[in-house]
Formats: sequence, C-alpha cells, structure tokens
Amino acid sequence: MIIPFFQKRYRRCLEYPIVLIAGIVLACTWAITQLPKLTFDASSDSLVAQGDPELAYFRKVTEAFGEAPFLILTYTPNSGELLSRQHVDRLGRLVDELSAIDGVASVTSILDAPLLQSPPVPLSQLAESFRTVRSPDVDFVLARTELTESPLFSELLISTDGQATAIRINLELQDRLMSAKTDLDAARAGGDVDRVAQ
Repeated sequence: MIIPFFQKRYRRCLEYPIVLIAGIVLACTWAITQLPKLTFDASSDSLVAQGDPELAYFRKVTEAFGEAPFLILTYTPNSGELLSRQHVDRLGRLVDELSAIDGVASVTSILDAPLLQSPPVPLSQLAESFRTVRSPDVDFVLARTELTESPLFSELLISTDGQATAIRINLELQDRLMSAKTDLDAARAGGDVDRVAQ
C-alpha cells in the first residue's frame, strides 16, 4: 500500500520536470546561504561526554601529574637514507631550530634513542654512556635494523621501512590558557557557560 503511494507521487513529479528542477535549485540555494551559520566544535571536549567516568579519571590524573600538550612532526628525506650522516645532521639542525621556538619546552626525536646493538655495547658501559645515531662511531646499517625491529621504536619513532621518523614537540603550558580552561570546566559544572565567554 505504501509503495504504490510513493510510485504514484514519483510519476506525478516526473510529469513536471521544470518545476522539480526549479525546486531542487531553490533548495540548494537556500542550503548554500546557510553555510556561514554552520559551526563545528573541534575541541577535545566535544569528543567525549561530560559525564564520562573515563574523562573524570583522566582529569584527575592530569590534575595530579600535569598535562603536557605536544605536537607530532614527521620527517622523511626527499632522497637517500634517513639513517645516514647527512640526514642525521640535517635532523639535528631541525631539532635545534624547533627547540629555539618560543613556547616549545623540549623536542624528542630519533636522535635521543639509545642504541645497544650498533655495534653491541657491554652492559657495564651502559651506566656511563650509550650510543645514539649522532655518535661518530655508529653503524647506520645496524642502527636501522635495531630501530626498525625494536618494539619500543618501530612504528612509533621510526617507520618499518626506516625512511620516516616522528619528532615530538612538547609545548609549554600557558598559565592563562589553563586558567581559562579551569573556569570553563567550573562554569559547565554549574550550568553557567555564558559567564566565561567574556
């Protein structure tokens, strides 16, 4: 009964194609005029429910231990091997430049990863120092194998093919921003969000 009803309406619409097309054009035009009113909240708060117990636990942990905002930057050389003296030196200059930016607390990269098998180091020497890809005597072939096969670094700090690496940029906490976020959370809890919008 329902299907014949829609079939009948569909056939009637096809009898007036100009009216149908004009209606579609008008509807699309109206939708385009409403685009400036469309907003999207991309903040992390919009991804979780405010009453979520996991969110409450996360906030409790960050209150106790602090919250460290960070960015991830990937580096892939245009040519040559990532683990080579040329690209390690270039990556070192990039890390130094990033560290000098105002608002950056620290930068962590593959340059900081300890190498225990490139070549192998006796355990007695690890307490004194350890080798990294910046070390002058590092074997880059062994370093590539060690890092790409390591469960700690593979797919986290370096890709499995050894051609891309991640750089973690730790940002300084802004006191004013954290104060504003605390005020916003308090206002949400009290049901008065408007008072922090000033």
